[in-house]
Amino acid sequence: MHLGSNTKAITGFIAAYLVEQRKISWTAKLFALFPEWKAVANPDYYEITLADLLSHRARIKPFTSGPEFQELPKFAGTKSSQRKLFSYYLLGHEAIVENNEAYNYSNAGYSIAALMLEQASGKTWEDLVEEVLGKKLHLKYKFGWPNRTDRNQPAGHWMEEKALTPLDSNTTYNLNMIEPAGDISMPLADYVKFIQMNLAGLEGKPGLLKPQTINYLHYGHPGYAIGWLNTNTVEKHSSEHAGSAGTFYCYTLINKDKNLAYVIMANSATDKALNSIFKLLDKMVRSVE
Repeated sequence: MHLGSNTKAITGFIAAYLVEQRKISWTAKLFALFPEWKAVANPDYYEITLADLLSHRARIKPFTSGPEFQELPKFAGTKSSQRKLFSYYLLGHEAIVENNEAYNYSNAGYSIAALMLEQASGKTWEDLVEEVLGKKLHLKYKFGWPNRTDRNQPAGHWMEEKALTPLDSNTTYNLNMIEPAGDISMPLADYVKFIQMNLAGLEGKPGLLKPQTINYLHYGHPGYAIGWLNTNTVEKHSSEHAGSAGTFYCYTLINKDKNLAYVIMANSATDKALNSIFKLLDKMVRSVE
């Protein structure tokens, strides 16, 4: 199933893996890794850090809708090359988001963060995913839609002329430039194992990452930490995220206080599907209260 923006928690996890290896720090500045870009960049971006990008505090344009991408020039090359050209263009041509919000959600910010991880490690983001998810955690995954290379896998669905329609495996609709923000698919069982690892870390159990690192990913910044929205009060400690590129929907809720996590996936993201998903979530939560 396609994770959509729940991919952000995976990119955050990989960033934490590199931080623990001392390949990069949360406070690493973008232009310390790309000093040659500074001369053409918007000065408002000079001080942004890895943590700023991953916690949506760099005030990068969202790139959450089709029209934003349609206004861009065409970028050629590998997916990693496209993201690099995209980031270079964005930093030089796009103004910061101006408002008083604590954070501003941005898919593009995760592309820039992935670029920092690539520069620090000498590996592409795709290779880092394989190193962490594949080799270290032994989890199955794919980039892109589940049925793109295997027609037996689920197709995502969306509305076309008022009819629920499967997305063809050969569709030109792709998320290459924001892949680190929202374009991994995983079998449900493997995604659940990833969430269980997060839950175990929040309970203080060591794994690939230290418990204090997992806690930082979920609660290191108020409201939105690193790939996770959070509520962090005396009465309640929870983290959550929803992901959808319009054809699938993935929702994850972690209740740290009760040591429980809830995962619901669907291969449709229509209003009707979402209504059903959150009715089901309510029943699941009530069943353990």
